[in-house]
Order: sequence, then structure tokens, then C-alpha cells
Amino acid sequence: MEERFNSMQSQMQDLISSLGSMDQLSKNSFAKQLFVNVLMEYTKEYTAKN
Repeated sequence: MEERFNSMQSQMQDLISSLGSMDQLSKNSFAKQLFVNVLMEYTKEYTAKN
């Protein structure tokens, strides 16, 4: 369990570091894609339950 946490922590640190080095246009594009992916996943889960 601790190993999984450490791995996730490392991945989050890498992600934050990558985001910090992006220009604003790239950050906006990344945020938009993340939003769309989360929305699609939520829609699939909601549809499966109903």
C-alpha cells in the first residue's frame, strides 16, 4: 500500500512539474481535455446506473 502511495505521489509531482513548465495555451488545452474526459467518465457512470 505504501509503495502505491509513493508511486502516485511521484506521478503527481511529475505532473505538477510538467504543468509548471507549460505555456498558458498548453495549460488551457490540457485543462479542457481533462474536463472533457472527466465529464465523459461521469456520463458513462451515470448512464450505467440509470
